[in-house]
Amino acid sequence: MLPQLWLECNTQTTRALLEKHKRWNRIEKRTLPPTLTEAAKRWREERASLASGTCETYEAALEHLRKALGNTLVCEIEARDIASYQRDRLAEVPLVQQSTRKLLA
Repeated sequence: MLPQLWLECNTQTTRALLEKHKRWNRIEKRTLPPTLTEAAKRWREERASLASGTCETYEAALEHLRKALGNTLVCEIEARDIASYQRDRLAEVPLVQQSTRKLLA
């Protein structure tokens, strides 16, 4: 019983100290960087006030990106991933020149 009580007290004290340091030093617990899907969702939410046509265009483009890279952490996306996405997308559907420019921009 005594070791269990000591462990509980020690755990509570440790938690209290950690909370105090977090408030004092403004240290937040680290989290994983977002996936492309999570980042795209936040990005779209920040642009909710744009014109509906613009939102539709963005959403269509993001849908293709999500299919290709959605579960990838944003910090792990490299130039070769983007180049591969562009090649696959261009091979997928014959696009008019304006759509191609938008895709590759």
